[in-house]
Amino acid sequence: FFFIQLFFYLRNYLFIYVSIYFFQALLAGRAFVIKRSGHVIVQDVIGDDSMIKTNKSFAAKHLRALLQEIQEASPGLHSVITTIFTPPYATPPEWKPLFEHLHSHLSFCVALRLRQIPTVELLLEGKQLTPVQHNDLISHAPILAPIILAHKGIPSYARVLFQELVALARAPFQDSKGTPYPSSPEVAGLEDGDPVATGHKWGFHPIRLMPQYNIDDNHPEEKACHKNFGTEVATRKQTWGLMIATCVHGVIPGFYSMYAPEGRKDVHYLCNRYFSQDMLDNLTIVYDFACQAFEYVLNREPGMYKHTRFVSDRFHHSNHLCGPAMHPDTYPELRSFITTMMETLNSEIQPFRNHCAYMTQEVYMSFMEALIGLMNFEKNNNFEKRASK
Repeated sequence: FFFIQLFFYLRNYLFIYVSIYFFQALLAGRAFVIKRSGHVIVQDVIGDDSMIKTNKSFAAKHLRALLQEIQEASPGLHSVITTIFTPPYATPPEWKPLFEHLHSHLSFCVALRLRQIPTVELLLEGKQLTPVQHNDLISHAPILAPIILAHKGIPSYARVLFQELVALARAPFQDSKGTPYPSSPEVAGLEDGDPVATGHKWGFHPIRLMPQYNIDDNHPEEKACHKNFGTEVATRKQTWGLMIATCVHGVIPGFYSMYAPEGRKDVHYLCNRYFSQDMLDNLTIVYDFACQAFEYVLNREPGMYKHTRFVSDRFHHSNHLCGPAMHPDTYPELRSFITTMMETLNSEIQPFRNHCAYMTQEVYMSFMEALIGLMNFEKNNNFEKRASK
């Protein structure tokens, strides 16, 4: 009899803990998905159950208070929670991508980009979408598209939530008065200088200078997705490696030597210095550190990257906490794209690492230029052979 009582006590204690943790996550503007055979464990929390109606239990009082705080913080989220989490307390599949993203640390502008906001606003007005707008929403807003497709529009109980999400998606790109942030101006006549001295060798001409940002002063590191670096390079007179970019065909337009550990700043440096605004507006950047790289550029140049899409590669995304909006397979046009192409190119260059360590800077730059030029030559030859067949 004692063990039976202990079992029920522990079961109720575990349930109270899980339920309170679930709603605390929602209270923070996130939705923590606790799964058991695909279902969310929110039993005896929402609905017509007597536990939430009465104030006789410790859990009921706290859950009632949490629901009240959610309602004050986000009426739209509260409306959705109290509507969809009804018996048998299973998460509707069309809502799972949105909940998973809200649980991540990323801004909502990743899931709803600026170009898709007018489309969502049309749905909020009750208007029908054209086939082009419909396909564009599926391709570029796949977190919200399942909800809209499943309900043939925005359900009435979710209208307030969608209005809140639109405001969240637009906020990073405008100031408190609603004025959009401008992009950094381009500067004519810039040159990279001597490749031997600078360590730069790119097929593009530089078009912008690198500004100094106030946010970089004493800016703490994030505790979400992160990288760990060894210290062996710092004890030698060597660089931290090369920053290389490639197009979807594997052709390398250039490289530069990194004199500090690889990080978010390198992606921004490359895009800021060499890519025009037209290129950035239609660019998808695949990077293993994409979640933090996007946050980095969003805090420094929101006007420049307002239409740029960042995604992680498939190999590294499984170790990230950034949700489905950063996964390439979330977007239909990227599902066939080989996101590990840079890892393949890195494996081709890696065998020459020890050779380069014994080269002078002049020989090293000439060697890397010749090596990458040869790799690009082979790629172009393969393209010509395929085109001739």
